[in-house]
Amino acid sequence: MPRLRAPFSGLLTAAIAGILAATFILLPSWVFLAAFLGCTMLALPWRLWLWPATACAFATLHVWQTRESPAAQLATTLCSEWQVADIEFTVLTPPESAGREHVRCEVLIDRLQIGGHSFPTGASLLLEGPPGSCRQGDRIEASASVRNIPPARNPGAFNFSGWLANRHILSEISLPNLAAAHRLATNFNPLVQWAASARKWINISVSRGIEGTREAAVIRGMSTGDTQGIPSPLERQFRETGVYHLFSVSGLHVGIVGALIWFGLSLLGIGPRRAVAVVVPLLFFYALVTGWKPASIRAATMLSVIAAGIVFDRKPIPLNSVGAAGFLILLFDTNQLFNPGFQLSFTVVCSILLLAWPISHWFDKKLNGDPFLPQELRTPRQRFCINMGKYAGALASVSIAAWLGSLPLILYYFHLISFSAIPANMFAMPISFIILSLAAISLLAGAVLPWLGIIFNNANFLVTRVLLGTVSLFADVPGSYVRVHVPPAAGIIGEVLVFDAGSGSAILVQSGGRTWLIDAGSFPFGRRTLLPYLQSIGASHLDGVMLTHGDNQHIGGFRPVMEALPITDVCDTGVSDRSQVRTDLLDGIQETGRPLAPLHAGIEYSLPPTATIRTLYPPPGQAGIYADDKAAVLRVDIGRLRLLLLSDSGYLTENWLLKHVPSEIACDILIKGQHVSGQSGDEHFLQLAHPLVLIASDFRFPPSEHLSDAWKTRLEAHDIRVLPLSQTGAVQILVRRNSAELLPFLQPTPIKIPLPASE
Repeated sequence: MPRLRAPFSGLLTAAIAGILAATFILLPSWVFLAAFLGCTMLALPWRLWLWPATACAFATLHVWQTRESPAAQLATTLCSEWQVADIEFTVLTPPESAGREHVRCEVLIDRLQIGGHSFPTGASLLLEGPPGSCRQGDRIEASASVRNIPPARNPGAFNFSGWLANRHILSEISLPNLAAAHRLATNFNPLVQWAASARKWINISVSRGIEGTREAAVIRGMSTGDTQGIPSPLERQFRETGVYHLFSVSGLHVGIVGALIWFGLSLLGIGPRRAVAVVVPLLFFYALVTGWKPASIRAATMLSVIAAGIVFDRKPIPLNSVGAAGFLILLFDTNQLFNPGFQLSFTVVCSILLLAWPISHWFDKKLNGDPFLPQELRTPRQRFCINMGKYAGALASVSIAAWLGSLPLILYYFHLISFSAIPANMFAMPISFIILSLAAISLLAGAVLPWLGIIFNNANFLVTRVLLGTVSLFADVPGSYVRVHVPPAAGIIGEVLVFDAGSGSAILVQSGGRTWLIDAGSFPFGRRTLLPYLQSIGASHLDGVMLTHGDNQHIGGFRPVMEALPITDVCDTGVSDRSQVRTDLLDGIQETGRPLAPLHAGIEYSLPPTATIRTLYPPPGQAGIYADDKAAVLRVDIGRLRLLLLSDSGYLTENWLLKHVPSEIACDILIKGQHVSGQSGDEHFLQLAHPLVLIASDFRFPPSEHLSDAWKTRLEAHDIRVLPLSQTGAVQILVRRNSAELLPFLQPTPIKIPLPASE
């Protein structure tokens, strides 16, 4: 019987099939386990039952690790509201900063009781507490709050709960203060502690002498994967040029480390077989130092398989090595299949293995010159040009293969096509090799003579600056990348997205290929939620933005948006207030020479062919006690749908509208915030407006931002359906010719409203 040349490729395929089957076929684990036992007991040749048995085994394993895991069992007994509990837990990971006064880490539950009732243990949870409350390896007894981790509330926001669920964490603990925790014992894992210490030492050593610079942050990111300290605009440039993978510790990084260790051992006279016994453990230790990520584990496993081939005099098969790495990773954690890093890492490597050689061969034929001309008859210049062409062709072939392999996933996750990725990687890869090599030399030299390490760090500073200049050059080339716009579904003539921005507001209006943004939430909201969403829908610019009033929770998010996207019109009410955030924002806009567009009563902006945004309030020069009394009130008409946007207006504004423009306030959907005084949403005003649906911000603190149950009940008695954003999350409104559909982000059931027939 012939031997399988790449058995792990088939095993990996079977494992993936089993994991996907268990994900989409919601059967208990015993069904898959029975199928596995049935496959192994069949009187068939092993080559016939091996693949289905492997698939069934991984399906069983996936169900055990997800739906039937201790974390899932605990999540079914908890709820989304905080509950006070007595807990004993062991800290699994080093605490990491989650703000100025909080740290986060993963813990393993040993005991959990709520009201005298015991709950399932053995689950991993996320702990958030004050700095100094715990250390890795601590076993702690505490009185704390526990709940299931709430889902993301807006499209575009980082799905923190989904990311944690992929790590088998579904619930979280909040530790209020240091006094609430009592340390019972400390059990250190020496290997993990050494890895953490090594990571810290590497970060300090490669930054010594160049601390506080962005070049030092880039070197740290490339050496250990620690991207803290890298400015957001610089991260954006690396993403847009397709070289962000330099911060993902992968084959390049692990290969350089392995090559340096191998070279050092050879200088000491250690033979290949003994060197393998040293190199392989150190490669996996480096993977542990850099966070034990799929890319580094895959690279360490592949190089280990190749090293094993040297020991046993067997020529390794690259695809089999990739399959072995993927198989082992999924064997320990089946959820890694759904990790974007795992998907990108293996897709890119397989693409390089399959496509790089044919592409390189094509380049060789084009660049090799006259094939009938003997090598001896070529001039030195010709030989130099041919050799450089082969080198450039090899770089180009790898870059093209990697670009083609990653393109589908980059489109899916980032909605981005980087045309500059191929040439940028051709220049960035050799430079990054020099940076990593200098970092390694700096570590070795600095361990003996610190001043010598500083010299190499400064040399690395200059090389890194060349890399940053190269990335910036490609990022500034017009058309170097495009964001792929997601076209609206058939029949959709317009779309309004009401974000859940807490006590603030952000509303996106799209119609006729134009995009307008009305408020942008707070600065963190704009950076973490609004801008990623705009990028995810392929927005390359904004046709207009409207600043309704000077509340930081409404306009703070404009700054990161304006830094990233060009904007045609910036509309402001022009009324004076005491908002420093608004003053700074307007000063920055005026410094660019861009004029401000007016936003006062009677002004109308068109989104042809079917939409308009009309300002109803304030009149020019409007005065008021609060900034909320000067907030712009807008009416958005899309086809036959009429929306009234009240922002944070209160009784003063509502009375003005009733007195001056009573015919303009009737609407199908009303969107409102809460006045700072808590006095808004007059029932008489709302009865005259008589919306079918009212979407309102709802924040528990301060009390003025909270919707009372009595107020909601009275409105619903008048056939006005109230949608508090605290319950629905963001609300997407899809407008058609004869109807509109509301899609609450946290609720599965859409709300359809008919529109009046045209006159």
